[in-house]
Amino acid sequence: MTVVPGFVDFSDVYGNGEFTWSGFWTVSSPAGEIHDDLVAAWEMFPGPISRWHMPINPNARVWTIDHPADWVRLVERFPRVATELHAGWELPGPNQHKRDVAHLAAIPAQHGVRTVVDRHVLPDWDAVASEYDGVHLSWAGFITTEGFVSDLGDRGATMLRYWSSERTLWLRDVFGEPEPLEAPLLTGNVSDALGIDVTRDNEDRAASDREEIAVRLNRRPERLSPGF
Repeated sequence: MTVVPGFVDFSDVYGNGEFTWSGFWTVSSPAGEIHDDLVAAWEMFPGPISRWHMPINPNARVWTIDHPADWVRLVERFPRVATELHAGWELPGPNQHKRDVAHLAAIPAQHGVRTVVDRHVLPDWDAVASEYDGVHLSWAGFITTEGFVSDLGDRGATMLRYWSSERTLWLRDVFGEPEPLEAPLLTGNVSDALGIDVTRDNEDRAASDREEIAVRLNRRPERLSPGF
């Protein structure tokens, strides 16, 4: 595979800017019972899938999202107005059909859909990275904020979308030496993906993982060659 070094171009974003591809994702010590669900949410397939512990500098500057108001504060402090129509159904765009969302739009004080939005505001990830090392979405934040439409002034709106679980989007290398972990507890029910234990008897896979992590953290400027 080809792996592109991270932390280079924060303007390279998913969708309208819901997150930057130039970041590095981690999840915080998930219980084995949800490993299958995380594989599905993160689209981490085909397998086999390995796990690594990433020690974090305790002085890392992290913006935490526990509630929709935390996301609103982020976009108001580091605003970027989207230039394209929203691709989902929650905001005006090619996939919103008013007849299909009319019943939801009619509910007083709902935060699930807006049919009129003049400004769709999302984080300016380059500006965020100038002050913070990462943005953490807690499980409380995921439950309350994912897909929650927050109204802004002048008929603007914002919404955290497509993060799919608790996770941290890192915008800078704040990690120590990666440490291999035992295989994730996967059943194979998600696209036949199974785990692999890189703590033993998988030296080639462990070496490959280390190389990929190093490139993603931009510790080595070269890319992995095809077929690595």
